[in-house]
Amino acid sequence: MRFVLKNEHIKDAFVWELKNAGIKFQIREELGFESFIGHVIVGTFEEVKQKIESFSSEDDRKAMLSALKTFKEGFIKVMEELKESPKTFNELLNKYGTLVGEVLEQLLDNNAIEVKDGKIFPKDFDLENLIIQFRIPLGAVRNFEELEKNAEQFAYIDFMPQYVVEIKEFEINKANRVLEIASKYFNLYEALEAYFALLGKNIIAKELLEKAKEKVTKDIAIKHFLENSPFEVKEEKRRIIIGISHPKAVEDILREMEKRGQVLVKGNKIRLP
Repeated sequence: MRFVLKNEHIKDAFVWELKNAGIKFQIREELGFESFIGHVIVGTFEEVKQKIESFSSEDDRKAMLSALKTFKEGFIKVMEELKESPKTFNELLNKYGTLVGEVLEQLLDNNAIEVKDGKIFPKDFDLENLIIQFRIPLGAVRNFEELEKNAEQFAYIDFMPQYVVEIKEFEINKANRVLEIASKYFNLYEALEAYFALLGKNIIAKELLEKAKEKVTKDIAIKHFLENSPFEVKEEKRRIIIGISHPKAVEDILREMEKRGQVLVKGNKIRLP
């Protein structure tokens, strides 16, 4: 139901797509931070590769070499795109995903690109001479002693504004559209987490509409959900378990429904408009 973005350009692109799709949402800005805790190997692509190849564990070598290959391919794709014509950050983001942010950051650090009037222009440079930071998340490598020998401990904390986008929708077709858009900007788990939260809210809203038709009181409706929580919804090839652990959760959904004109809440009564 909510997405947190820490990059203003990504936020603008995400919000623009939501608006174009007719998705109702609210957005607020708050203090946030971005962090990475782990290790980093600094050097050219070849120097980083040589250090990785010195690890005794075959599993560690394979995993890191595969990650390095993917990382390098990201640089190549972005630079090929920029050589065709200057691009905006949003254009690159829509085509290549969130990897673009780290690639552009390191290209800027190497003075390999410049930004003019919102567009990114490439400079002449040799990819093999770039000094990169190959970051290894904490716990990704089994042999900690070898990691300490070949890499530096690395902690990155960056305080920044973050943007919380709260989706204000109930309908299934809107939830499907949100999932489609969010999959461009967030990892699969984050996108699906919000999607199923919207589905759950839709199911609760439908049940509340039935309670409004029955003209039950708000207290009885809330009691119904609390006593039957968690409840299971079975669909073809999937099963959804929905839990409500606090009455305020139902009250919040009722307030949203009232703002949308789906129900009337007066005192302890729930009615259809």
